[in-house]
Amino acid sequence: MTFWFDRDENELVGNNLGEFVTVEENGTVRIDVGGIMDEGRALDKLTSIQKSVVNAIVANAGGDD
Repeated sequence: MTFWFDRDENELVGNNLGEFVTVEENGTVRIDVGGIMDEGRALDKLTSIQKSVVNAIVANAGGDD
């Protein structure tokens, strides 16, 4: 599982997440943290998601709020 912020596309991207991520019909995204924890290197993987989200926030923090 790899997770990153694609600055060019302005998207959060993850690969090999199929078994850990579901998207409901209403658009809700669910990430199975328990499954990630059981997979190994869990804290590294969760930290990767956190850093990617922070990178997205920083890249889009233009003060236009």
